[in-house]
Amino acid sequence: MRRLFRRLLNRDVRTGLLAGAAYLAVSLLWIVLTDGLVREIAAGPDEIVRYQTIKGGFFVLVMAVVIGVVAYVITRQNETATEILDALRTDPITRLPSRRAAIDLMERWLRRGDSFSLLLLNIRRFGRLNAALGRSGGDAVLEQVAQRLIGIGQPEELIAHMDADEYVVVLPGASHRDAMERLAQIARSFEEPISLPEADIVIELASGYARARRDGVTVPQLLDVCHRRLESTKQTSGSSVVTGWSDAPTSAGDLRLEGELRQAIRAGQFEVVLQPQFRVSNLDIVGAEALVRWRHPSLGIVGPKDFIPLAESLGVVVDITEQVLKQSIAQWNDWRMRGFAIGRLSVNLSGIDFDSERILSVVAAVREKYRLPGATLTFEITETWFAKSHQTALRIVQALQSQDICVALDDFGKGQSSLAQLLRFEVDQLKVDRAFVTGSAGIAEKVAMLTAIQRMAGALHMETVAEGVETEDDYRLIKRLGFDVAQGFLLGRPMAPNEFEQTFLGDRSGGQLADMKARLLGHA
Repeated sequence: MRRLFRRLLNRDVRTGLLAGAAYLAVSLLWIVLTDGLVREIAAGPDEIVRYQTIKGGFFVLVMAVVIGVVAYVITRQNETATEILDALRTDPITRLPSRRAAIDLMERWLRRGDSFSLLLLNIRRFGRLNAALGRSGGDAVLEQVAQRLIGIGQPEELIAHMDADEYVVVLPGASHRDAMERLAQIARSFEEPISLPEADIVIELASGYARARRDGVTVPQLLDVCHRRLESTKQTSGSSVVTGWSDAPTSAGDLRLEGELRQAIRAGQFEVVLQPQFRVSNLDIVGAEALVRWRHPSLGIVGPKDFIPLAESLGVVVDITEQVLKQSIAQWNDWRMRGFAIGRLSVNLSGIDFDSERILSVVAAVREKYRLPGATLTFEITETWFAKSHQTALRIVQALQSQDICVALDDFGKGQSSLAQLLRFEVDQLKVDRAFVTGSAGIAEKVAMLTAIQRMAGALHMETVAEGVETEDDYRLIKRLGFDVAQGFLLGRPMAPNEFEQTFLGDRSGGQLADMKARLLGHA
């Protein structure tokens, strides 16, 4: 009974009842008034019939107009209500089902006991895209992502826009394997950039997965699982913030460079140049450092300072490291097989490399391919990253050293390392930053610092490498202080492998090396 009263009190029901009562009252009033008027003015029965006919026709006409107006008003109200519901259930930018619509449908499936897999997709760094492209550009990105998902979707799937940078793909009846295959297909589809007027942009997606396969689970619980897994994906996919690269709003040109960098990795546009390293005491060549350059199709040669920080922020620097390793080790192996005495190959590792144990499998695969002894390799990591890294970095250092690979602390004196960290990581080599070497011969404070570093390294049984040896005075200073290895433009600039061979390894190299030794050792 209470429900009945509530329905009677409903505004729409009350309005309908009032309209019906008004219609009856007007009809009765019309009949009473017009019948009395007809009797007054009609002269006989025939006129009464004629007036009654006119009265009835007029009444039908008026009521038809009234009913038509009411029907029009009701129709417009229904259309407006439908538009509002559609707006609530459809995202206006992507034209995909909204969050509310997706949740309603999933709840309906759960009530029926249907199983399904849920893929939550997040556009990484969407805030940067939005800041660089503006609101309209960000909307265009959302729309194109939606269109790409629709383009590879299946008719039975639900694809919805959940939030500003999040989408959901619901796969009815899909197993875990089906969901992973679908996720791989989605990832492949976003390898190609999306085209905008401002730039071609590569979209990187983070993903979370959940599966509804038991009674009692709710949609919010499934979404929570997806979000936790999605955040885990972000943390393990190179999302670290790297010193030197800003996550502040960027320009469309920066976004274009991101896409070009990814394309460069796929196309193998990175080249290795080698800078020689010499024994300080006798200027015999003891190896070389492999340095990377990007041969950009339109910009020409791009130095590492202009793209390595970006590669670290995008989580793709390990791919570049892998290309450098393959090229330099292949060249080193070729020289070794041809009988050249070339010493150690030094390769820079990014801090991101040391944050991911994938680098160990990369090194193992390349060494296995070329049968290169571990003693031939040195891996350099900057002092700043030694200060930041913890257990993972320590495990990687120990794993490399167990293979007789030398580990060097690069740019020593420039970062934040402590004596405790030197003892903890037990590196094999200290590379003193060029800021302490170049032009230091006449500066007492720098000489004192170099003296202290050399004595400390000797006490810790570490080899010392002086970077930035640019003048003869620089060389005389590090020789007098007892440094082990020298590297710098005075001795040799970075050069392509074929030039390196001609200058330091080939038949024509003897004269050049002899002249350099005579000039420097005679003055040292």
